[in-house]
Amino acid sequence: MNLWVVSLGLFTLASIAAGGSPKSKAQPFVLSIKKDEATNLFYTSVGVGTPRHNFNLVIHVAGEDLWYDCDNKYNSSSYILILQTRNDKPFKVTTFPSNSACAASTLPSQVSLCLPSSNNQGFTNLLVGEKQQVSQFLHTTPLLVNPFSTTRPLALPLKAIPSNEYFIDVKAIKIDGHVVNLKPSLLSIDDKGNGGTKISTMTPFTQLQTSLYRPFVTVFLKKASDRRLKRVVSVAPFEACFDSTTIGNSLSGMDVPTIDLVLHGGVKWTIHGANSMVMAKENVACLAFVDGGIKPPKRAKVKTSIVIGGYQLQDNLLVFDVASSKLSFSSSLLLHNTTFLTLWRFGLRTDGTEKTPKQLDLIVCVLAMSCCFGLHILLLSIAIWSVCCLSECDAPKKKPQAYVLAIKKDRATNLFYTSVGVGTPRHEFDLTIDLAGENLWYDCDTRYNSSSYRPVACGTKQCPEIGCVGCNGPFKPGCSNNTCPANTLNPFANSIFGGGLGQDFIFILQHRLSSLLTACIDVDGFTSLTPDHSPLNGLPKNTKGIIGLSSSQLVLPIQLASANNLPPKFSLCLPSSNKQGFTNLLVGAGEHPRGMSNFFQTTPLIVNPVSTGPISVEGVPSTEYFVDVKALKIDGNVVNLKPSLLSIDKKGNGGTKISTITPFTELHTSVYKPFLREFLKRASDRKFKKVAAVAPFEACYDSSTISNSGTGLVVPTIDLVLQGGVHWTIHGANSMIMAKKNVACLAFVDGGTEPRMSFVKASIVIGGYQLQDNLLVFDLSASNLSFTSSLLLHNATCSHH
Repeated sequence: MNLWVVSLGLFTLASIAAGGSPKSKAQPFVLSIKKDEATNLFYTSVGVGTPRHNFNLVIHVAGEDLWYDCDNKYNSSSYILILQTRNDKPFKVTTFPSNSACAASTLPSQVSLCLPSSNNQGFTNLLVGEKQQVSQFLHTTPLLVNPFSTTRPLALPLKAIPSNEYFIDVKAIKIDGHVVNLKPSLLSIDDKGNGGTKISTMTPFTQLQTSLYRPFVTVFLKKASDRRLKRVVSVAPFEACFDSTTIGNSLSGMDVPTIDLVLHGGVKWTIHGANSMVMAKENVACLAFVDGGIKPPKRAKVKTSIVIGGYQLQDNLLVFDVASSKLSFSSSLLLHNTTFLTLWRFGLRTDGTEKTPKQLDLIVCVLAMSCCFGLHILLLSIAIWSVCCLSECDAPKKKPQAYVLAIKKDRATNLFYTSVGVGTPRHEFDLTIDLAGENLWYDCDTRYNSSSYRPVACGTKQCPEIGCVGCNGPFKPGCSNNTCPANTLNPFANSIFGGGLGQDFIFILQHRLSSLLTACIDVDGFTSLTPDHSPLNGLPKNTKGIIGLSSSQLVLPIQLASANNLPPKFSLCLPSSNKQGFTNLLVGAGEHPRGMSNFFQTTPLIVNPVSTGPISVEGVPSTEYFVDVKALKIDGNVVNLKPSLLSIDKKGNGGTKISTITPFTELHTSVYKPFLREFLKRASDRKFKKVAAVAPFEACYDSSTISNSGTGLVVPTIDLVLQGGVHWTIHGANSMIMAKKNVACLAFVDGGTEPRMSFVKASIVIGGYQLQDNLLVFDLSASNLSFTSSLLLHNATCSHH
């Protein structure tokens, strides 16, 4: 490798790259980056002179210019010397004339950097451009100015020249959420330029001043001990080393205590195992932070307390906005199941148009990410696709309105509900979410009325049903004559109730919607029934109806899509806590936004030709959502199941459906028994201590014998193998439940052999607990389901924070 000992100053190049005519379209300047394994430094290649000479240049974010070795073998006919002048004051560089090729344009100086963790190429985009949406997808923190030069030789007058290095304001360090006890003065820059935190590509591993390093390592060792990581002899220059065979692995590297740099405003730069641990030798993993001592480095006069090194920057996308004095960062891209290399494949230009393969350059990695790559940050925003990607990447001429409902979990029933407003005056209803529900119905009891309610008359275009419903009065919502019937179904009730179809204003947050069809029923009219026959039986106590999300033409997503002339498509994200998840009822048209394929997997939605609800009409298919599960795996081992149970037979039995009304995944007894045996065997292999069962769960364990990870308890993973080999992977957070203190149980139950409130029996019913913190997108026009598996893999949840 021809690696010259030279420096590429990103600050200077950013300013030069921003040059040119302000009227002309900005040309992106992108350099690929490689890692030198011998030095753990990073380099790129540029061509210089006439004839062109290629130089490999070390990347130095503190470098003030680009310089190269013009030895006796080098010459260039196009070389022009730009003179420097020197007075009694510090060096003054002659400025470029305003009409020169390097004159400053109206573009800000902005640089992105993505250092590779392997010998594959990373990239630096020297001209990101004025893309405001970057701040929506990346964490942003101010860049600080150290008033003292931190790199110039001692002979220069340091105080008059501020540092060109990038400093950030680290307020605290946390390890597994525990604040490290540090001397506050060391974290800030003092009046001599000492202290603070800077970013360096020339420092291979993050260096901490000794007074910071000692308490930092002490806390890390304690947290590692809590996880039962086996400590071994140190390997210089690292101190905290462990037997790697005692450490689990995750998407973001080794499963070790997470390190948070708490920045200005509470922003966190989280460092996971891939950036905190290094394999120092075979089977030995060490904490990749080193003692930086107490003295300044050679030829410098000041000592920085924290120097964030290249190893900690790997697979992190950084955007240095010099004009705004801000740094935007992604934390580890591994959390999004991607690295700099996979970003290569996102084909977007800054203007949102596609690039041809010939045009495709590394610039697309940055810009595609800035538009659609913010899942871990914006996942909980109320209009992910409509706002983030449709508005920036594939914006239609008229942007559709996103309709988003917040979701909460009811702890007593383990069901989920949302809130809508209905009528005039507006009445708020909490409604249980039912993926099998065929409409939206609410309790229009004796205390309810609405001046804007209009019943749908029989025999109209909106009422193809045969028969009508009537009422003896007085007239009000839920009591009208010659009214189109609508079923108000509750799968927990032991009866089927009839209601009337009507139109009224529906309020979703601040949006007032008209002409939507809903149903209502006066629950007070059924006081003679026993509680288990009530229309509200089994629902969360605060809810007064059901919002259906099936493929029926009366559900809100389909009605909204029709009103907006868009294909029906909606998303669902169920929270695991009392904080809010969301459902976006109108995701929008078109294919998945580019880049989303890194997070979503897609599988066909299967149609069960036989109705699966409590009312079955011959020849009318089910409106529930079925997926084609081909096999179940536990820790990679295929569960021995009767194949016929996994498919839907001619009577509508079998197959796999998705349900928000079923709290925990139910397996037909013939599926559950072999599934349970396999899980018990794999849990035994891991030496979990089995304890007495806690109904309705059968496989329960002493939770103190099970370790934790970012995706919940570290237990055998469960894979639903779908059509085409796609895997829906279920980790501990979705497979295990704390049934009582210190007892964790497998959250799958025996569903028996007989159907309930239906004429047919599904073999697998994926329940709400297994859907928590999974983002699902139901594309009804394409008959596809896209899913992320656990968002915890991406350091995200479905809950608003």
